[in-house]
Amino acid sequence: MNTKWYDNVVAARSYIGPMTSGTPDETPPTVALSAPADGATVSNTVTVSATASDNVGVLGVQFRLDGANLGAEDTSAPYAIAWNTQGAANGSHTLSALARDAAGNMATAAVLNVTVANGPAVEETIWWDSTATASAADATAWELGTVFSPTVDGNVIALRAYGVTGESGNHSARLWRNSDNTLLSGPHTFTYSGAGWHRFELPAPVAVTAGESYTVSVSTGTDSGRLYGYRPSALTSAGDNGMHLAYPAGAGVYSASMGARPTSSWESANYLRDVVFVAGGPDTDGDGIPDDADPDDDNDGTSDEDEEIAGTNPLDPESRFQVSGFGFQGATAEVSFDSVTGRVYGMSWNDDLTDTNGWTPLIGVVTGTGAQIQWEDPDADSVPRRFYRLEVRRE
Repeated sequence: MNTKWYDNVVAARSYIGPMTSGTPDETPPTVALSAPADGATVSNTVTVSATASDNVGVLGVQFRLDGANLGAEDTSAPYAIAWNTQGAANGSHTLSALARDAAGNMATAAVLNVTVANGPAVEETIWWDSTATASAADATAWELGTVFSPTVDGNVIALRAYGVTGESGNHSARLWRNSDNTLLSGPHTFTYSGAGWHRFELPAPVAVTAGESYTVSVSTGTDSGRLYGYRPSALTSAGDNGMHLAYPAGAGVYSASMGARPTSSWESANYLRDVVFVAGGPDTDGDGIPDDADPDDDNDGTSDEDEEIAGTNPLDPESRFQVSGFGFQGATAEVSFDSVTGRVYGMSWNDDLTDTNGWTPLIGVVTGTGAQIQWEDPDADSVPRRFYRLEVRRE
């Protein structure tokens, strides 16, 4: 059993409760960006940092890009985040930061302006500028393909096929994941004619995973001869493109069943079917940090690690661990929240947010069932003020 309590969540930081007496903290934090410099030109990955202070204590600093959250909130000094500017369009952008304290006071840093200036994304293909050394005409329509594996996460943005003289018409293009025979993209009508490489831009990039095996297929065309080009005995051994795309021996594959993933090989031929690949993992929240390097993939202010503990979805900003209801029945305070099966919950209270050791359990722990849970505190009015903290751990 993992007994580490998880309280680094919205509910744990958004203290709630009756404020019947006492002097509230109404002093906001101060916050200022310290890097990059205002007016700077940035590229690739840069550090965005800020300084923040508060009369009681800073609870966290959330960096912002063009008014939207940039990565997860930083809850400890020094406040900084690595920003991969490749996820932002070239041109002018604004950076700022929001600091908050435990009482809910907030302050925003003065906006600074930066210019993103990145070169174009590096595109790579399996076969680069290889050409056909033989051609064939056949009465049979063929699905012709190439088996490949990326060595890093990335995206396939286009498909390619090498045409030969006399080849023309509509071809059918597809991208498959081999492990479960899933069609990831297609069928697409790919129309081309004549000799040379032809490119089809996918309607949307397809994320591919390092080490996974895929097949790109482009059928023969609708020309009367069903012509196609190939390189005989070119794939007798495994190889790679010199960058991030590898292929096995016999990577050239075919099928006589149109629409089916080609899996047969013939004399190690290369049918010159290809992909256009850009290295770099998917970026779910579009914050310029790929998911594999982003501590908060959905940019909801709760880290992926904390969401895994809480049982929420790290790719869905609407999936959160938080208090869903608070109110009074007479002198009894009622706190409710949505539970997750397989998680254990506890509630505690404190009358002084500056006393980090002053949290007192309100009730024994309870196991989540997927339904809403409500806790009651009949002693809510026995002290001048009372704050509540909801906690969760794995079962």
